[in-house]
Order: sequence, then structure tokens, then C-alpha cells
Amino acid sequence: ARGNEIRLITARPLNSIADSLDWLKEKKVWQYFAGWHSSVIMDESVGKILSKQEICELYGITVLVDNDERHLRKINVSGLKRILIKNGATENIKIKGIYVAKNWQDVVNEIEKIH
Repeated sequence: ARGNEIRLITARPLNSIADSLDWLKEKKVWQYFAGWHSSVIMDESVGKILSKQEICELYGITVLVDNDERHLRKINVSGLKRILIKNGATENIKIKGIYVAKNWQDVVNEIEKIH
């Protein structure tokens, strides 16, 4: 979080969002997040459900980490660094326009290169 805002953007259903937030709190990392946003629940600040792309645009997101390649491919935001996390992957995976990280340390290293 050094000098940056971290936001959780999720497409999970409402009942599993609470579990995710509880997990982040249990791991003692929730305090690093500026907030959370959902692409399936109405955003009260704008009064509608926003897509992940719209959330990225609205909040000026510059890095998006996702474990689902489909979500990263759908987003076309100028200057957005897209990172696919494949935790535990052993082979090198190449996807045009998307950095593929094998673990969370790879994610941190890639973010540090651009910030």
C-alpha cells in the first residue's frame, strides 16, 4: 500500500463478499484497503451497478489483479496494468497485454516496477 490506495473489486455474490472481508480481516490485511466495490451490487455513490471497467475508470485504478482471465480481457482502460494471478503455477504463461504472476510476490514485484 506504500503511497497507493488498494481497493477490492469483486464480482462475488453478496453472501460471499462478507466471507472475503472476514478473511482479509483475519489475515490482518484489511487495514491496507481503502474500500471495496462490487460489480454485482449497486454502488451507492452513483446509484447503479457498475462493471469492473466502470469501477476502474471511476476510481482511477491503475493496476487490476484478478484470478480470472476473462475479467481482465473485458476491461479496456487506458494505462491500466492487468495482472492475472495463477497462484502456484509452475509453467510460464504468456497472454498478450496481461502480466501473469505465479504468486503474490510476483504481483508485488510487478507493481513496484510501475509505481
